[in-house]
Amino acid sequence: MYSKAYRRWHHVKDKTLKKKRQNLRNPVILARLSALCEEFEHGLHKSAENDQKLQVFNEFHLSFFNNFDAAESLWRQFEKDAACFIYQRFSFCRSWHASVGKKTDKTPHIVAVQDLTGETVMLVPLCLEKTRFGTVVSFAGDGMADYLAPLVQDDFAQNITKAEFQKLWNSILATIDGNIDMVWLDRQPISIAGVRNPVSLLSSFDFVSSSHALKFPRAANWSQCARILRSGQTTKKIARRFAKLAGQGEIELVEITGAKARQDHIHKLLVLKVENLNQSGILHRMDKPDVARFYGALVGEETMQDDLCQFELRCGGKMIASVLGFVHHGTFYYQISAFNKKDFGRYSPGLLLQYQLLEWSFSRGLERFDMTVGDEVYKGDWSNETTTMVTVAQVFSTAGRLNYTYRRAMLWTTSKIKKSPRLRKLVMRVMKKADNIVTMPRFELHGMARFQKNLKEHSQGH
Repeated sequence: MYSKAYRRWHHVKDKTLKKKRQNLRNPVILARLSALCEEFEHGLHKSAENDQKLQVFNEFHLSFFNNFDAAESLWRQFEKDAACFIYQRFSFCRSWHASVGKKTDKTPHIVAVQDLTGETVMLVPLCLEKTRFGTVVSFAGDGMADYLAPLVQDDFAQNITKAEFQKLWNSILATIDGNIDMVWLDRQPISIAGVRNPVSLLSSFDFVSSSHALKFPRAANWSQCARILRSGQTTKKIARRFAKLAGQGEIELVEITGAKARQDHIHKLLVLKVENLNQSGILHRMDKPDVARFYGALVGEETMQDDLCQFELRCGGKMIASVLGFVHHGTFYYQISAFNKKDFGRYSPGLLLQYQLLEWSFSRGLERFDMTVGDEVYKGDWSNETTTMVTVAQVFSTAGRLNYTYRRAMLWTTSKIKKSPRLRKLVMRVMKKADNIVTMPRFELHGMARFQKNLKEHSQGH
């Protein structure tokens, strides 16, 4: 296969030859065109065969890096114009690897795809993990990122076919040394900022949840925008809640800035989030030590400061709700939120916080408000875009088949528990009882006490 430019030129040349043959004109020009065509084809194949450093697939060649430092320059340059999420930014992925990836022995394998002009058209930040069921290939950020996807150039993603990408993907996997037992790429959106995600062209199955976002309509001000999105009755209901809350004190949305203030804020936010999830009977892993390590490292990342959004909604100086978000390429990402349900639960603090953040995003000219992955009711209330999520899985060995079966079973179980309140309550009761059983001295701390101890140790390290 040759480039589009060549195919287009070849088509024009064929038409010219046909016309010239029919009219029996300019035989010298016809001979010259044929010679040029043969010369071009010979030069193209010779260039591909002689350059041993390039791994050529059609019009692409691959280069790969086994550490983040080696890929930093190319990655940071490409992310400026590529279609990507905040979760595929270099700073995000490096923070993830430093705080989480290294702890779980995940080795980076970053693949850059270039066309024959040397222009990067896709960057795939993969990681290799040694598990009890063999070597697994996944995306960097797994476990912390809501979306896992490559960084892609628009034209490349829109024009490559399924068969072409399958061959390219096989070439990408061939750059990995050693045997691969399984590829597991979950949380794959079918589109990346409106551009088709080429990874979703691979064989896949639906993820347990979709993602939801709001694309702001054109409006003169936020009040007009809110009336376009929701009925007048809904906006009046929200206004009444704000009016009732105002009776308790002045309402303000406070942005958290400064290194120390941001670290304190994220630690308090995580503690409050764990309390909210436990009270709601929702299964989660927010109390795991790697979560605190990751968000502490991310908030402290110097190159992420302009993209971090940390807010508290306060009434009379008291915190009602707290949130961590990101801004990237005209989109606000609603990442973690938690609420003071004990003192302000009757005022629907989550609804009020979301409304304030929507107004904040609109007033700053952002195009989208991404509520990320999950099918919660509040996301459906305000979203006007829903993106299907898929999981790409490939098995290459018996160990990989065991790993695949285990993961599919866990996904199925999790989806059933999420859909059944009775099952959720049963599982939470079992977990609470297990949490209170002390079998060995090293398991002396459990639940919230253990989580707060981890946070305290982490904060002392800063």
